[in-house]
Amino acid sequence: MTTIAGLRVTLKYLFSRPITIEYPDALPNVPEGWRGVHAYEVDRCIVCRLCERACPIECITIEAEGKGKNARLLRYEIDYSMCLFCNLCAEVCPVECLWMTGEWDLACYKREHCIIRFHERNPEEERGKLWPGMKSHPARQKRRAVEAGAAAKAEKPAPAGESAQGTEIQT
Repeated sequence: MTTIAGLRVTLKYLFSRPITIEYPDALPNVPEGWRGVHAYEVDRCIVCRLCERACPIECITIEAEGKGKNARLLRYEIDYSMCLFCNLCAEVCPVECLWMTGEWDLACYKREHCIIRFHERNPEEERGKLWPGMKSHPARQKRRAVEAGAAAKAEKPAPAGESAQGTEIQT
């Protein structure tokens, strides 16, 4: 009986399309909400250290000079050899300068290469090279889309023969 059940499963997959892809010729489809490599905007960071405190395994290292509004970021690193990709660091960020991207390929040959030093990077130069899918924070993208839609509605002129309130103009 179990042999017949096993053969049934084998025959079912024998005549179906293969599930595997030919990587790297074909790249996998990354679902929406995938928690991949972090994106970090150094200019927006207020050095509050909430992301460092929220990390359960302490893979984020922040060094700063000064306190409060006078704080200056000296070092911001994430060790991806330890990171759980849990997104806790991005959720607590009050200014949304840290978020998870859809970038998933983190292969490297040495552990030292797993440490990403965000404070030394110029995201404008590296955007196309390292993170082809890197965009601004998803919540900020939605907010901008809503604001752009509201601005477009406000600027839209009234149709001919109607006033701004939708009543016909009497002449």
